[in-house]
Amino acid sequence: MCLPLLRALFALSVVLLTGTQAIHAATGSAIGRAPLNTLSFNVSGGGEAVRVRVPATHPGFDEAFRIDVTRRSARAHEIALGRANTLNLAVGDVVAVRFSLRSVGDTRARVAFYAQDSTANYRALATLVAEAGPEWTEHQLVFTVDHEFFKNELLFNFFFGDTPQSVELRGLRITALGASPSPEAITAATAAAVIQEDFEAPFAPLNPNPEPESALAITGALPAGWTEDSAWANVQVAYSALAESPFAGRQSLAIDTTRIVSGRVQLIRPLTVSPSHFIRLAVALRSPGHQTVRLQLRQRSAPYRAFAEATFTALPEWGRYEALFPPVPADAPADIALFTVLDSTGRLELDDLTLTYLSPSQASGDKDLTGNLLSTSSWPLGVAAPWAIGGDERPPEALQPDPAVVGPTGLPALRVAPYPWHGNKVIAQLSSPFVGRPGVRHTFSVWARSDNPGQTLNLRFGPPSAE
Repeated sequence: MCLPLLRALFALSVVLLTGTQAIHAATGSAIGRAPLNTLSFNVSGGGEAVRVRVPATHPGFDEAFRIDVTRRSARAHEIALGRANTLNLAVGDVVAVRFSLRSVGDTRARVAFYAQDSTANYRALATLVAEAGPEWTEHQLVFTVDHEFFKNELLFNFFFGDTPQSVELRGLRITALGASPSPEAITAATAAAVIQEDFEAPFAPLNPNPEPESALAITGALPAGWTEDSAWANVQVAYSALAESPFAGRQSLAIDTTRIVSGRVQLIRPLTVSPSHFIRLAVALRSPGHQTVRLQLRQRSAPYRAFAEATFTALPEWGRYEALFPPVPADAPADIALFTVLDSTGRLELDDLTLTYLSPSQASGDKDLTGNLLSTSSWPLGVAAPWAIGGDERPPEALQPDPAVVGPTGLPALRVAPYPWHGNKVIAQLSSPFVGRPGVRHTFSVWARSDNPGQTLNLRFGPPSAE
């Protein structure tokens, strides 16, 4: 007998599609998704440097160039990688620049990017000094052209000669957006890949936890940017770089969980989120024992608020898994991170992890936005992505399929029992993102019954922040 249904909140997050403004006829690729081997490389001023091509290690990842500066030049611009514009540009045109950097070795990367007028003594229209550590960091710059440029008159240059260093550069995009582009066009051109992790960077040993029991129970090594967050629990887990048959590249991340007495295993990766964009998660997973993993967007500090979750059960062979997360609310805290959560023992292997911003129109793609806009409307096997269950401390029996009760659709119904939420509040919450059209009335319907006659069921459209 289940507990009475005290409150069920279906928080369907809706983000309306907005029209794209017409922009200047010169819009397009200023140099495009530029193959790095089409950029010229110059060394002078007594500096010593070489350019080395680094092939892409994973499907969907760009190749990179490594610039090894063994002796700095007299001036930073005397070790340079650059290219000119390939489109004519008019006064007032907006140009968006994106690229990713990381350092190789112990020295932090420092690179200066300049957009320069070759017709006026290399006057700088825009500059950006970018720094990066051993993990990939994406940088963006938007500037407005102040006079007309014909092809090959505006130069885009990277300067490396400031200090001896080894730097990898990839993912260069330079896009002409025309005059007065829409905010969505600018955001789409500059939005970064939130995370692009190939697990190829060196792994560093975990710092011992000050509590002796935890120090013995949590061992191994992780790549830069990842934080182990299980010391509060009673678990035994080891992390390692696995070179045996990775999904792609040279290695993957292996998580071996051998004991969970209380709590769970948690691994954290900080990220930047946007209240105007969906996030598409894609990851390669493998597990000999069919281990289940939860990937969450969640606040790192109390009250540890969860904004989205996807649950996957990995198979013994590599598989690619994807989920679409809704935009976070505008008042979301700054310490949101990607949580990898394991509630059971076993081995899980991860590789080729990407989280990418999508505008509402990109998220909808070529979908026919008629009929039922929810990708899943019944739960005969339990709650699956893109649906997410609110609350992190819910008991396993809170939302479970009930084979003994067949609903109007002919499938087993989902039995919902309430659980504690933010202090004394008791609810059961289930939510799913979807994309609708502006100016169109949407309806929401659901079949429900309760052990407690007269129980209120709250149905809501709106942003995830609304209570």
